[in-house]
Amino acid sequence: MKKTIILLLILGGLMTFSNRTAAGEIPILYSDGLTFETQHQLPDSIIVDGKHVNLGIAYKQFAIFWIPIWNYGTTEYVLVSDNEKDAYDLSEEGLAWLKEEYNINTDKAPSISFWNKIGGKLIWGGFILLLIWGAIPSKKNKEEETAPQE
Repeated sequence: MKKTIILLLILGGLMTFSNRTAAGEIPILYSDGLTFETQHQLPDSIIVDGKHVNLGIAYKQFAIFWIPIWNYGTTEYVLVSDNEKDAYDLSEEGLAWLKEEYNINTDKAPSISFWNKIGGKLIWGGFILLLIWGAIPSKKNKEEETAPQE
């Protein structure tokens, strides 16, 4: 039980100081905002602002320790740079052109990958279950505590 409390205090302390973003300070341990994800690779000839782009989606996401927890807002098609750091708006005409030119199915709404949609929830759920399991004392420990001392 003491280990669990100490672990929770350490995690709480890290979360308290996680909003420092200046160089040389504690790194950001959570993120909350716009996230980009590549859906379809486009040829090298598709360049925007000097960067090669692919067809991707943009949505908002909350993550702790870079593990996604919650996605919110609407998903929309965008042009995403190769490093998935920059995105450019895509008009309906541009989307129709990409669909026709490269035979990309954009009829359905853009969908988020399994990892970003469910994977992070599974990881955090398992972590919480392990914390709860570790906090429950075993029968063996109870028997040792109640055994008469000589």
